[in-house]
Amino acid sequence: MCIELDRLKTGREGSLELTRQLHLQHRTIQALVVETLLKGIAAWAIETEQEGRYDARNARAMDRTLTLLKIAPPDLTESSDEVPITLDHLTMYTC
Repeated sequence: MCIELDRLKTGREGSLELTRQLHLQHRTIQALVVETLLKGIAAWAIETEQEGRYDARNARAMDRTLTLLKIAPPDLTESSDEVPITLDHLTMYTC
């Protein structure tokens, strides 16, 4: 399965097509594809927020992604060094 973002269908039709394509894959591939999509979307949201690359067109998508995927801003340690955000909780394939 190859996803070309400029050819990806959006809305309900796109969601249904992605679902159909996932069902055609081996279960290991399904888990790895879902993990890749989630981590990619999460990384996009984190970078978009950190770099201020949002406006009224994508702010809700960024905010909801950070909330739904439970991505919190990094905590500060006592030495004021940022703790990096990890996406380990989005790992789906565990065998």
